[in-house]
Amino acid sequence: MRLSLDTLLQQRQSKLGWRIASHVLFWLIFFGSIWYFNSISFNPYRHTPLAYMSPLRGTLSIILIYYPLVYLVGLKLISKKKWLAALAAGLGLLILFTILDYAGEMLILNLCQECREAVIKTQENYYGYLQRGWLPVVSSRVVSLGVLFGLIVYIMPAIALKAGLEYHRQYIQNLKLNRDNIQLELNFLKAQLNPHFLFNTLNNLYGLIMHGRNEQSAETVARLSDFMRYTLYDSAEEKIALDKEIGLIKNYLELEKLRLNHTPVNFEYITDNNKYFIPPLLFMPVIENAFKYNLDAPQSSEILIKLAVQDQILHFCSRNTFEPRQKKNKTGGIGLVNLQKRLAIYYPGKHTYQAQIEGTEYITRLTINLT
Repeated sequence: MRLSLDTLLQQRQSKLGWRIASHVLFWLIFFGSIWYFNSISFNPYRHTPLAYMSPLRGTLSIILIYYPLVYLVGLKLISKKKWLAALAAGLGLLILFTILDYAGEMLILNLCQECREAVIKTQENYYGYLQRGWLPVVSSRVVSLGVLFGLIVYIMPAIALKAGLEYHRQYIQNLKLNRDNIQLELNFLKAQLNPHFLFNTLNNLYGLIMHGRNEQSAETVARLSDFMRYTLYDSAEEKIALDKEIGLIKNYLELEKLRLNHTPVNFEYITDNNKYFIPPLLFMPVIENAFKYNLDAPQSSEILIKLAVQDQILHFCSRNTFEPRQKKNKTGGIGLVNLQKRLAIYYPGKHTYQAQIEGTEYITRLTINLT
């Protein structure tokens, strides 16, 4: 199965085995990189065991320092602003790293005769310096800050990768939290929409039955059933096929027409294929508001809904006549705010939303790049 980068990172975050494997892989790459650069450079030891022993010594020393530095100093002390303790711990780790590095170097020279002879031959003074003992060597390296700069250079890639992964984890966590909040708001709006809409439709259905319009009554029941099935079940999906959303809009418009006396309702749509997917109920807050605030008066009212998709660009437009002095209630406002939040999450930087008043018309335009 093909895994995306996000999926791999989520697996790494949720499963301990994946995290351990990723750490092992990183340190193997770290060691391999140092060994490779030593082998292709003019390093005098590239044809001796030091070519791989020195990178191995350095990698092991970095590993022993990296974890307490990140998880103790960084996450426990610095994050809690315990600056003095963090400074003391950092200094202690620097001294420990210097001791480990020197001990590893001396271990290699004592156990590997070829390595020792290569160092004596090429750097006799340096070999004599190492023979002075651990205290003079360690103290001189710490005081000169040479080990500190070397440690920073070697450990920065690991810390940078850790910071990047942590940033990505926080980003994904915030994104999921936002989506959960949006889903809660969407469920709240659906709970508001369905009883109100169902009550009006049942009243209209009752009127059709009382007037003996059996065929239209049966059609209304079928449309209402499809609409409720969609809002209760299909809308639970993160994204739904565009043609299903179009079917929902058509059913909603036909059911809302029953309560209008004068307003013509037109729905125009065109798509270049049926393979597009969008978040469910995306346009419902706009369409619901078009009916809610429509001025149902003869010769002066109209509701027009247009939807077009061409080359993965979606254009949606809603027009309705209204009374400018009519005061909007807060439910519609929540729906439109919810719509804009969903657009920001699902299509960041890929959509435009515009609502304006032209005379007695309220117009909403929405463009989405579906790529």
